[in-house]
Amino acid sequence: MLQTTKFLSSVAIALVVMVHASRVVAQTGTAPDEGVRFAPPSAVLLSGAHVVATADREPELINVLIEDGKISAMGPALPAPAGTKVIDLSGKYLYPAFIDPLAEFSAANTDYKAGYWNKNVIPQRMMYSAAELPASKLEEYRKSGVAVVLAAPSDGIIKGQSAVLLTADRPLEQSVLRSKAFQHIQLYPARRASEYPNSPMGAVALIRQALSDADWYARAQQAVAADSSLPSPDTNFALEALEPAIRGQQTIVIDGSNELYALRADRLAREFSLKLIIRGSGREYRQLDAIAAANRILIIPVNFPDAPTVESRSDAANTTLQELMHWRLAPENPARLERASVNFVITADKLDKVGDLLPQLRIAIKHGLSQQAALHAVTQGPAELLEVEHLAGTLSAGKLANIIVANGLLFDEETEIEQTWIAGKQHNWKGEADELPRGKWLLTMAGDSPHGLVIELSGEPKKLKGKIGPAAAFEDKTRDADDVQGENPDDKDNDGESQDDDDGDADQAAIVELKKVAFNGYQLSGTFEADEIVESQTGVAILGATWLPADESSELVGTINWPDGTHHNFTAVPAQNESKKVAGADEKEADQSDNDTQLVQLDVVYPLGAYGRSAPPEQVEWLVFQNATIWTCGEAGILESADLLVHAGIIEAVGNDLTVPEGATIVDAKGMHISPGIIDCHSHMATDGGVNESGQAVTAEVRVGDFIDPNDITIYRQLAGGVTTSNILHGSANPIGGQNQVIKLRWGSGDEAMKMQEAPAGIKFALGENVKQSSRPDSTRYPQSRMGVEQLMRDRFEAALEYKRLERRPHAKTTTAPRLRTGSHR
Repeated sequence: MLQTTKFLSSVAIALVVMVHASRVVAQTGTAPDEGVRFAPPSAVLLSGAHVVATADREPELINVLIEDGKISAMGPALPAPAGTKVIDLSGKYLYPAFIDPLAEFSAANTDYKAGYWNKNVIPQRMMYSAAELPASKLEEYRKSGVAVVLAAPSDGIIKGQSAVLLTADRPLEQSVLRSKAFQHIQLYPARRASEYPNSPMGAVALIRQALSDADWYARAQQAVAADSSLPSPDTNFALEALEPAIRGQQTIVIDGSNELYALRADRLAREFSLKLIIRGSGREYRQLDAIAAANRILIIPVNFPDAPTVESRSDAANTTLQELMHWRLAPENPARLERASVNFVITADKLDKVGDLLPQLRIAIKHGLSQQAALHAVTQGPAELLEVEHLAGTLSAGKLANIIVANGLLFDEETEIEQTWIAGKQHNWKGEADELPRGKWLLTMAGDSPHGLVIELSGEPKKLKGKIGPAAAFEDKTRDADDVQGENPDDKDNDGESQDDDDGDADQAAIVELKKVAFNGYQLSGTFEADEIVESQTGVAILGATWLPADESSELVGTINWPDGTHHNFTAVPAQNESKKVAGADEKEADQSDNDTQLVQLDVVYPLGAYGRSAPPEQVEWLVFQNATIWTCGEAGILESADLLVHAGIIEAVGNDLTVPEGATIVDAKGMHISPGIIDCHSHMATDGGVNESGQAVTAEVRVGDFIDPNDITIYRQLAGGVTTSNILHGSANPIGGQNQVIKLRWGSGDEAMKMQEAPAGIKFALGENVKQSSRPDSTRYPQSRMGVEQLMRDRFEAALEYKRLERRPHAKTTTAPRLRTGSHR
C-alpha cells in the first residue's frame, strides 16, 4: 500500500510539472482530437540578425520572438523564454516576406446551376474552394520569398472571386486569410473563341450587360419583397454574386493587357461606379499622364523583355523601332510610375519563373526605382491592398511570422534568400539545395604521398559527381578550353596536327572519375582507379572525408586508402580558380557595360516608335494662311490669292486681304491649294482587337468607340493623304452590327481625345452574302438566307419598340422595371 501511494504521488508530481511547463495553445481547428494530444514547442527566438521591419526603416540589430506562428515580441536584447528554440542568425538580414498581389491559378471545372446565360460570366466562382494549387508552384513561391498570394481565376470574362492565401505547405483551411477578396474581369475573350463574344468589343458589351442585369436583379428582388403580387425574377446566383461589386461593396480587378486596356478599365469602372484595381501590363509609361490622372491602384509586372535579336541583317530589318524602345524603356516603368506618384504594387505575374522576381526588382532599381518603393511594392503595399495589413507586410508583434532571411542586403546583386518563414514555419533553402561541397578542393597530405591533388565536386545532393587528379591537369584543362574558344585554325605543326595534342591527352588521362560518390550532408565517400594517380598502385582506392562547412574557411578532412593497404590522411580547402576569377571579372565588367548602355537617356514618344511625338502639336491662338488658292467647297467656290484666318482651331474667316490679328502666326501659302480635310465616311482603321463581333447575328450592343487604337500607323498615313476625319464602323459580319465612332485624326493624342463628340451616333447594318454566312460549311447561325435577314431586322425593330413601351409604363420605375438591354443576346 505504501509503495502504491509513493507511485501515485510521483505520477501526480510529474503531471503537475508537465502542466506548469507546457504552454496553453488556443484551439484553432474544429475537428475532434484523436488519441493523446501532442503540442510540440512552438516558440523560436531569431537572434543576432539585422532586421528591416518596414520598407521605410533601416536595418536594426534586434531579436525576434515567434510563438504559435506569430511574432510575439521584438527587441534589441530580447531574452529567450524557457523552452524556446534559439536560432543564431548573426550576419543575416530579416525582411517581411513578399506578398504577390496577383497569382493566377486554374479552377476546378464546375457546372454552376442557376447561373448566367453566357458561360464566360461566372462571378459566383470562389477560388478559396475551386483553386487548383500545385504543391510545386507553392514551393516556387516560398523559395522566392513569397508568403502570401492573391489566388485569382485564370479564365473567363467575369472570372470569379479571388482569395488571399498563405503559400504554406499545410491544409487549405489553415492557409486562407480572406475567402472573398476581389471580383476579377478581363476585357477580351479567350483566344480563338467561336461563340459570343469572340471580340474585345463583344466582351465589354457582355460585361456591361451582366453588370446592368445584376443591378436590375437586385432592384427586382427588392420590389418583390415590398409587393408579393409582382412576378419574381428567375433565381440567378451569378447576378447575386455581382451585386456587392455594383453596390461598391467589393472591389473589381480588371486586366489591362496594355496601356490602352488600363484606360478602358478605368472608363468602364467610372461608368458603373465600381471600386477598381487595374492589373497592369508594364507598358504604363506609354500613357503615363492619362494613367496617373485616372488615380487608380495598379498591379504591375516586372517581365522586362529580352534584347531583340538583331544579329543578322534580316533580324535587324524585322525588328521595329517600337520593339527596341520598349526593350530600353520597360525597366524604367516602375520608376516612372513612382515619380508620377502612381500607387502601384508589384507581382511576379507574367514572369517565366517566380524566382526571377527579386532579380527583376534589382533591374528596376538600377533603372531608377527607389529601394524603399521596391520593398514597399512587394510587402506593405500589397498587404494594404489585400486588406491583410494586420497580419502581414511588415514585421511587428502580433503579425504572422512571415519572414525572409537573406545573407545580405536584399537588393545587393550577390544576396540570396536562404530561408522563408511562413506563419512561424521555417523553410530552409540553403540546406539541401546549396549546402554542398561543390567546386575544386586542394588536398594537403602528410608524409610520403602524392602532392598537389585536387578533388572536383559537382551536381546535386543525390547525384553528386566527382573527379580527382593533379592540380596542373585541371589548370591545363581549363586553359585548353579557353584556347579552343579562340583557336586559330592556322596554329598547327608541319604534320597538320595541333601542337598541344600530346600534352592535352596526358593531362586528360591524369584526371580520374570518382565512382560510387555518396554524400549524406557531411560525410563524403567515393572510389577511383589508383594507378591513374600513383603508378605504383594497382586497383581501386577508397576516399572518405568529413565536410566542415563555414562561411570563410570550409574544409574537407579525410583519408585515402590505397590498394596496397596504406593510407594517407588529408585536409582540403577550396582551390583558387584564377581563370574562373578572371572570367567572372570580365563578365561583371560586361554586365556593367550593358547597364551603362541601357541607361542612355531616351524620351518616350506618343505613340511609341516611328513617327511618334513627344507632345501633340501646339495649337496657336491665331493662324493665317496667305496668298493661297482656297477651295471653299461652298457657294464662294474657288478663291485665288486668298487668305484663311483660324482662331483656336476654328476657321474665323476666308477671303482676300483679311486683317491679321497682332501676334498671329503667318504662313505664306503662295502657289499652294487649301481645301477642307477629307472625311472618310466608311473606315475600319484605328480599331483594336478586330472590327467584327461575329458570335451573334445582332450585336447592336458592341461599341467601336471602346476600342479605338491611337497607335495605329494608318492614322499617320491617312493624315499624309489629307484625311482628317473618319467614321469608324463595325464590320459586315452581322445583319445588325455594332455602334460606330467618328474620330478626328489627332496623331499623338489618346483614344478619348480622338473621339468627335459632336458627330451623330449610328449602328452598322449589312446585307448580302457576308451576313447570312450560308457559304460557310460550319455556320449554323440564323439567318441562312436573305429572306431571313429581312425578317430578323424586322423582328429586332419590333422588339425595340416593345421594349420602349415597357420602359414607359407608369409603374416601371417603382416595381419590376424591364431588364435593361444593351442589345440582342439570343
